[in-house]
Amino acid sequence: MVEQNYGTQAFARRADEMGKREEWRDQFEAVLEEHVLPTCEETDLEPGDILSIVGKDLFMSTVWACAFEDMLTREFDDGSNIVDDYLKHRGWKETATVRAYITALRNSVVSLYEVSDVVLDKSFRARDLVRGGDPVLISERSATRSLKQWDRFAGRVIQVGQQAQISGAVLPYEYETSEDLIEGLRSMGKLTRKEKQALAREIGEDFDPVAIARLSETQRLRAVSAVFTTYWLLDAIDRTLQPKTPDLRNTDGDELKQCTACYPLANGTAEDDIRTALDSCADLRPVTATQWNWVRPKTRAVAAAARARPSKSLTIESTCDDGALSLGSLELNGRTLVLSVNSLERSEQGVNCCPRYSESASGSPRSR
Repeated sequence: MVEQNYGTQAFARRADEMGKREEWRDQFEAVLEEHVLPTCEETDLEPGDILSIVGKDLFMSTVWACAFEDMLTREFDDGSNIVDDYLKHRGWKETATVRAYITALRNSVVSLYEVSDVVLDKSFRARDLVRGGDPVLISERSATRSLKQWDRFAGRVIQVGQQAQISGAVLPYEYETSEDLIEGLRSMGKLTRKEKQALAREIGEDFDPVAIARLSETQRLRAVSAVFTTYWLLDAIDRTLQPKTPDLRNTDGDELKQCTACYPLANGTAEDDIRTALDSCADLRPVTATQWNWVRPKTRAVAAAARARPSKSLTIESTCDDGALSLGSLELNGRTLVLSVNSLERSEQGVNCCPRYSESASGSPRSR
């Protein structure tokens, strides 16, 4: 999702440096556990099971990356910080731009953002759904190729020079999960005593409800950054183990279901009479001598598409070259007129397309 620019390259190099330092490796393992173990407890899965379910590549680019960036912001009991240590002893090897990027990461905080105003290969705006405020213009290239209006993600927005950027660790959130996360963050004031003690340890304060209440939104987010990973990881596991069938709808908002209705021709009716009658119908367009498309004019199609549909449904649409909506098809198969549509509702409406020369439909519409 994030372009491999100087920032993410620096991110990768810092990971390599950290892995070579035993003291930081031990600290990182502890931070990584904070990002993984709550999910283990919730699902009764072992860390190895989670890695297998999610997949190593996705795990490394999401969970591991989030834990690593979390590590960069941590000040441990002795006051040490891996970024401060690196810049002090090895910062001279980096360019001023990379040093600025690493420093921005060190002081960053993860939050939940909503995307808008995507400009391909250039930028998008990100609105902080937790702390509020105006959307921030993010300079980004590769992410704009996959982001869509109103997408949501958890990540770190950092200021490097005159530009705001997103860091390398990004968690794409489904709408429902993001709402659950927001509700969970809002309920921090209702934490149990044990949870408050854990929060106090994170920020280096003695347990004091008054002190906890005085924390700014940013301080609270920094203290509970692993929560963003937990919500995302639980959802990722659930969607992998129990994939949901998408709610497919046509442009009328009807549940998608392939239906066929058969209309036997009335005794004494000639097939040429049927063809003439169907050719004269305004909502039918001949395709062959025995086939017709059932259409809706473009203006009516637009109005129908504006009807309320379930917010999470996927709309399937088929149109003609001039923009008219294709509702189904009719075929004259021997002595039977066959109507094929993609919903029960359209099947019931389709009787109006069948001329008086046919008998009533042979039974209820058949789905296949």
